[in-house]
Amino acid sequence: MKTKLFYLLVFLHEALFGQLVPDDVTIMMVKDRLNQRDVQENGAMLDGFPRTLGQARALNEIAQIDSV
Repeated sequence: MKTKLFYLLVFLHEALFGQLVPDDVTIMMVKDRLNQRDVQENGAMLDGFPRTLGQARALNEIAQIDSV
């Protein structure tokens, strides 16, 4: 199923030409994924996130990190 997030990422892929996706979009994607049932039940491993201080601050607010 193609969601609004999917179309936003397609647009950004075309518009950014290899630049990093903006923090607010990246945070929204990670937050959405972390709220899904399988992650809630089994946990998740994040590789390459956070990349910026803003992402780290957001992650601190949206997730309970138990190991690094």
